[in-house]
Amino acid sequence: MSEVPSPLARRPASGYLTAGAALLAGLVALSAAPVTFAQSPLPTTSQTTAAQPAAADAQAAGAPGTSQGDDVTLTARQEEIKAQFIEVRGTWGDTWETILRLDPEFLLGYLNFSAVPWRQNHLPDKVKEFIYIAVDANATHMYLPGVRQHIKAALALGATGPEIMEVLELAATLGIHAMNIGVPILVQVLAEKGLRTGPAPLTGRQEEIKADFTKARGYWHEFWDDMLELDPELLASYTEFSSVPWRSGPLEPKVKELIYIAFDTAATHLYTKGLKAHIENAIGYGATAGEILEVMEIASVLGIHGVTTAAPILAEELAAQERPAQEKPAQDRAARGQANGGPA
Repeated sequence: MSEVPSPLARRPASGYLTAGAALLAGLVALSAAPVTFAQSPLPTTSQTTAAQPAAADAQAAGAPGTSQGDDVTLTARQEEIKAQFIEVRGTWGDTWETILRLDPEFLLGYLNFSAVPWRQNHLPDKVKEFIYIAVDANATHMYLPGVRQHIKAALALGATGPEIMEVLELAATLGIHAMNIGVPILVQVLAEKGLRTGPAPLTGRQEEIKADFTKARGYWHEFWDDMLELDPELLASYTEFSSVPWRSGPLEPKVKELIYIAFDTAATHLYTKGLKAHIENAIGYGATAGEILEVMEIASVLGIHGVTTAAPILAEELAAQERPAQEKPAQDRAARGQANGGPA
């Protein structure tokens, strides 16, 4: 097992464990402890796979320039926005068609908003897709249509299975934030009740756990201190679990830290202590302000998932509301026919 350097060293991690086996070992160790964290616009049509927020596989992307769904003719403005969307995103589908019909100007606004990271291009396209996966696949969001679309896009851009698996492993660490937030509050309440006078000196075992974490993860932060004091074996198990990508994962340390930033800054999580720590780590590994801002830009578009999920439902209900009014004259005519002895 090789040592992972500190962020300031800017050296990649390496190791010999396979990600799958080591991750399983970490999960087992963690669960056995005593006490128990939008879619990407494709910049050109030359890319074969693009992000489509709410369309699952069953909703195949439509051919550029053709309308899907009902036969209602689009207005000239709607056709213009649709053509622009296809040019920028390289895809179209029933979900976008529905939003276009309900509010074309909103769709245009989203298109321009979500395209910013792809116009500025601080990060490689493949890394952008990793960021989208981290935002969509983390436990506080779980937007599965986006997960599928961005995995497809990443693979089309040359990503490997182990790289994408590592993104998922990094995002799986989000759950420890229950301890990062909860343990300091417990410490505060214990002190208020007179049940704790202050941190006790570290035992030899606690010193060992702290050293293991620092070596494996390349940093230490004060938000681990209370956990180390009150629940050292949980922290030891978490160290083993969270260190799997750092020992054997193929992503460089800077990208690892950008993944952490993605789900910590996402509106569905907003873990500010971790966000600051991982921004510091990412800069230590050579990340620029532009790269970090691009991660935040990508995370900022996840709000569209409320629309891509709900707009099709709205369209269905509006259509259902219109049908009775359209069917009533025919029903009245049939009723009159039956009253006059005609066919039912």
